[in-house]
Amino acid sequence: MPFKDNSIDIISDGGGIGNCEGEKSRALKEAYRVLKPGGQLITSTGFVNKEIFAALPAKAQKILLEERPDVFEDLYEDTVLAGFRKIDSVISGSWYTDNDESSIANLARSLGVNLKFTSYIRYCTKE
Repeated sequence: MPFKDNSIDIISDGGGIGNCEGEKSRALKEAYRVLKPGGQLITSTGFVNKEIFAALPAKAQKILLEERPDVFEDLYEDTVLAGFRKIDSVISGSWYTDNDESSIANLARSLGVNLKFTSYIRYCTKE
């Protein structure tokens, strides 16, 4: 980001980090870098949890891991590795791919599965 270190009070993202291409961990590190001490990153996204993944047919698991491994990342570990120490996550709901028109929903339908995404809002404070 074209901002100086420690220059921003708050960053809010409505799925931007979860949907960015490339290394999401780099986006989290950049957010940490530009936030002032005491600044906050408020991020929201969704992921398919391990239990839902484990219940999928083996073929669907394999293809989803090959083509869309990002849908199984909750980014908590990456948030910690970016430098955030105060992290509060709030589950905000869930959604399913059966009535969605996204690329992941189209892939799930082609595999004969309906994925359940857990949505969350994460409040991360730079100390």
